[in-house]
Amino acid sequence: MKDALKKLSARSVFIDRFETLLHIQYGSLDFFAARRSMVYSKNLRYHGDSFRKEFLESDDIRDSTPYNADDWTKQIPIKGQAQGGPYIGVHMRRGDFAHAHKNRIPSIREICSAVRVKLDELGLSKVFLATDGTKDEIKEFEKELGAAFTVHRFVPTKERLNMFYDGGIAIIDQWIAAHSRYFIGTCSSTFSLRIQEDRDILGFHPDTTYNCVCGSQAGPDQCSQPTQYWAVKFS
Repeated sequence: MKDALKKLSARSVFIDRFETLLHIQYGSLDFFAARRSMVYSKNLRYHGDSFRKEFLESDDIRDSTPYNADDWTKQIPIKGQAQGGPYIGVHMRRGDFAHAHKNRIPSIREICSAVRVKLDELGLSKVFLATDGTKDEIKEFEKELGAAFTVHRFVPTKERLNMFYDGGIAIIDQWIAAHSRYFIGTCSSTFSLRIQEDRDILGFHPDTTYNCVCGSQAGPDQCSQPTQYWAVKFS
């Protein structure tokens, strides 16, 4: 790849599914150096941070989540130093993913049951929900969770959607979820994995990060808690 790129006169090159090439060295220091270098744009982080402050009582000082966006090589946290905002982050993957993985994906009721247990355990009342679910599925989540808890979502204005498109909005979702006190993702979801990596980079303890809910119909060979073995390496 390096030799081929050297022969090009173009200054920018788009490589579709470049992640496939990175996976040749998945888990190596070089791989994680590349991942750590992927700093989100200042504008996207600004909108995510503004939402945290306005709706979730969350900011980097109170949450102990300092972030060196100017030099990613200096963003080397102490594991467990990050506390996170007073809310639980939930990534609830639905749509085609839920259909393709129906043997392991939990029902919305099962997800809410697990989230309620953790909210009570941590003494929290707020949830940030990142999801590609339908409006009906979101309403079902809110109903199943119960009136004692508040569900927040980043719903972009038309102006922001035209500015950032779906990909940018997804990163804002990801950034907000990554700063939660505790994160519950969707098993086998790449989006959840990216949030887990962000949390490693921010300094969260793995026990508050690598969590998911398995459907009651799933056997141990079909769904299990995410492994901490692939946590981001810094040296």
